[in-house]
Amino acid sequence: SDDEDDAWNAAHGAASQQQALEKDRQAREEKMIADAEEAKEKSLAEAAERGKKLQDERKAKELEAARIKEQKAKDDRDKALKARAKALEDLKNVAPVVDMESQRNIMNEYEEAFNFQDDGMSGGAS
Repeated sequence: SDDEDDAWNAAHGAASQQQALEKDRQAREEKMIADAEEAKEKSLAEAAERGKKLQDERKAKELEAARIKEQKAKDDRDKALKARAKALEDLKNVAPVVDMESQRNIMNEYEEAFNFQDDGMSGGAS
């Protein structure tokens, strides 16, 4: 009868509509899961990139510190070598200075001692 056909068509239509809604819901859910997965992957990639960048910056700072330390050591060595060379040069340029007064006094004392012995006053055996 027509009523049964109408009921059957209505039931069939409702079932088709329900099926379409279920497909839409499932598609939206899968898209949300895919979007969430994509966001997670992107976040992990960004975190890894930040970590690598920080590691590179730290390594660059360490290399710069080592370079500065090496340069300072080289400068210190150069400074020490220059100071040594200057000291040696200064030593070469030292002119001998004779204290004539002191030399004269030494000679006088020597002559007096020699004269004293020569006078026979030394008390030695004859």
